Amino acid sequence: QQQQQQQPAHIMNWVYCFSVLLHDESLVSPDRQRYLVARVEGDEAEKLFPGLPAANLRTNNATRSGVEARLGAMMGHPAARSQAAAAQVPLLDCCVESFNHPASTAEDDRGMLYRIVDTVLT
Repeated sequence: QQQQQQQPAHIMNWVYCFSVLLHDESLVSPDRQRYLVARVEGDEAEKLFPGLPAANLRTNNATRSGVEARLGAMMGHPAARSQAAAAQVPLLDCCVESFNHPASTAEDDRGMLYRIVDTVLT
């Protein structure tokens, strides 16, 4: 008897994964940077873009346009801004969670990472 091998289904799942540079007004200590790089990925990124499930942005024009519009509103289209207008970047009220890099030690705070959670752009 010859058994037929079942070929694995090749299903591609798309996920959002990007980082944003945030200016943190709450950091007042002169020895700390006032900027955070926050990750946005997975389910939290899907929450950030309600109604825009992750997709191939090269081929899905509707999703790409929606993401561009929401990110553009969040960032104030920095490429089109002058230096004077750069100070007028819209405020983003978001929840940022800190966590340690898996390879960092308790004595090493350089392994601190940040991610945006429970935030929605509409």
